Amino acid sequence: MDALHLSARSLLRNKRYLIVLDDVWTEDQDDWDKLRPLFCGGVDESKILITTRSIRVAFVPNLPMFPYNLKELSEDACRSLLSVLFDKEK
Repeated sequence: MDALHLSARSLLRNKRYLIVLDDVWTEDQDDWDKLRPLFCGGVDESKILITTRSIRVAFVPNLPMFPYNLKELSEDACRSLLSVLFDKEK
């Protein structure tokens, strides 16, 4: 295991964490097998959130994933969200 792996495991050990892996595309089992040990050792409440546009990523064998498909926002909903986030008058 290289220094980065050891550092990450040490940092996360016995801690509660939320890790977001955004826009993941790899379906390669070997890639996931290399990542998995990094996230072992956290407390039970720890979570890893993976976002992807590929449903195949959600079904990589031997990974305990629970896919949730988000529906596309309507144009009005997008405008409303952006208005709330960026409206300088509020």
